[in-house]
Amino acid sequence: MAVTTKDMASITNQSNSKLFLFRAVVPFKLKKFQPSIDIPLINTSPENRFIFKFTGQAQDVSFTFVLFDDGDDCSNFNNIVTVKEQAEYLMDEIFTKDFDGLFTLAVPSQYTGDYTGVIDTIDLDTNVGGNVRTGTITFKRGRIGGV
Repeated sequence: MAVTTKDMASITNQSNSKLFLFRAVVPFKLKKFQPSIDIPLINTSPENRFIFKFTGQAQDVSFTFVLFDDGDDCSNFNNIVTVKEQAEYLMDEIFTKDFDGLFTLAVPSQYTGDYTGVIDTIDLDTNVGGNVRTGTITFKRGRIGGV
């Protein structure tokens, strides 16, 4: 499988400095939004509903990736090669249970600087077959804050 830089992304866990290199990234999606809650009133038209904004802008980054075994290490010198090792490393060493862990996402093809934030979700397909497994990741840009 010929993978170029435009097909790559990496995530580094800032708590333990472990890195995972995604070598087959399909669509890279950047979503910027301002969350709001709307309350439609009874017997009124849509333009008369109340819309409340409680927060400023937010940004999510998501992409689909493929884990595959071509003999290359995707963990920055930890010898993580097989599809099983990649899935376990991603779920246990990168996306840890630490509540306040921050991550750095680098996507060379979209390079406007690295993104800092948290991993919101990682979905791994159970079995695509053989030496291939697909998944998706959603990354929320921002800093950890306490309430």
